Formats: sequence, structure tokens, C-alpha cells
Amino acid sequence: RDNRPRCSGAPTGLLCVDPRDSCEEAEYDWHLGGEWRTSTVLVLVTVGVAVPIQFLFDVMFMYTASIRIQTLSDIATSLKKCSMQLVCAAAVMVHLVLAVSELVQLYLNNG
Repeated sequence: RDNRPRCSGAPTGLLCVDPRDSCEEAEYDWHLGGEWRTSTVLVLVTVGVAVPIQFLFDVMFMYTASIRIQTLSDIATSLKKCSMQLVCAAAVMVHLVLAVSELVQLYLNNG
């Protein structure tokens, strides 16, 4: 639905359009049912980006879990494990913030 003001002799632009103009619609090659449509390229790029990131997360978590502290005086190993745990926590928090911001943006743009 176009809720922008009608143009009355003013030049057309983003805020003022001629109501007789048709709205542009994106064309996608996959129809997923209902109003959900997507592009093959979008799916491939998303998978191509998500799989390496997930792999790096898994390697980071496994490396952090594999660090064993033998004695309390082993400061170097303790520091390494604590640092990796902080990196893991920060990565999860950044991922969570990005995911929530995308959901909020999607809700605000389509709502």
C-alpha cells in the first residue's frame, strides 16, 4: 500500500509520487508458497557465507573445550582458556545482536 502524499504539480520523487504510477515489484525465481519468494543466488550466497562461519564457530568452541589446565600455577594455559572463552562469548553476543537487529528491521519494514 502506497501511503505517500499525492503529487500536485510538484516534481516526483521518493516522497511524492504520481498515484497512477504502478508500484515496482521484485521478481524471484523460487516461489515458496503464499507470499514467500526468494532467489537462487540469495540462497547460494547465504549458504556460502553461513557454512564457513559456522565451521569457524565450531572449531573455536572445540579448541576452547580442548584446553586443559593441569595445575593452578599454569598461568599461560589459564589465560589462553579464559581469553578463548571471552572470544566465544563475544562472538555469540555479536551474532545475537545482529540477528535481533535484522529481525527488528524486517518487522519494522514489513509491519
